[in-house]
This record gives sequence, C-alpha cells and structure tokens, in this order.
Amino acid sequence: MVDGVTFVVVHLSLVRSERAAHVGTLLVSVIPTVRTVVLGDINEQPGGPAWVRLEAHLGAPPAPTGPTFPAIDARQRIDAVFATPDVVLGTASVPDGPAVEAGSDHRPIVVDLR
Repeated sequence: MVDGVTFVVVHLSLVRSERAAHVGTLLVSVIPTVRTVVLGDINEQPGGPAWVRLEAHLGAPPAPTGPTFPAIDARQRIDAVFATPDVVLGTASVPDGPAVEAGSDHRPIVVDLR
C-alpha cells in the first residue's frame, strides 16, 4: 500500500484455464474495489476473459496503451494497468529503444496516477 492506495502486481498464466482460476482467486481474496491499482502481465489481449473480469471488478477500463510484447518489435498488448474509479489514470505510454529491449521480454507501461 502506498499513500492509501493498494497496488496488486500480477503475472497471470499462459494457460487459459489457469489464468481464469488465478483471476477468480484474486477477485475473491486479494483485490479491493476502492483505491486500488492492478498491473502486470495479463498474458492475453484486451477483451479476453481476464481483462473483462478485472475491468468489471474494478469498475473502470485499463489505461490505454500500445503493444507491450515482445519487447523487440512489440505487436501484442498483453500487459495492463487497471484502477478503481477513485484512482485517476493519467497519460500512459509504452517506452521503446535499446534499454527497453534489453531489460525484459515485455515493454514497460508508464502511467501517471492521481
């Protein structure tokens, strides 16, 4: 928790059924519905079941970004930052360049929170 905001970092499974089970567990026991940010590797595209369930639970869409995977020549948006409506997601960006490509197999998401 930072300044009264709960941050939940996730790395969901590549396996669809496991991913669904993980989201179910998170929604029941981990993710509050106020002053909360959920971020990380969702391992599916927007509109997939995990995205839909997280968005519905938190009550707001994720920060709009470009592709995040793979780091080199990113083509898929499989990482996200979600927040409850009482946390304002400001401008979001996905950096690129040699340092980003060397740091991970995913590109980071940078989001201003208020």
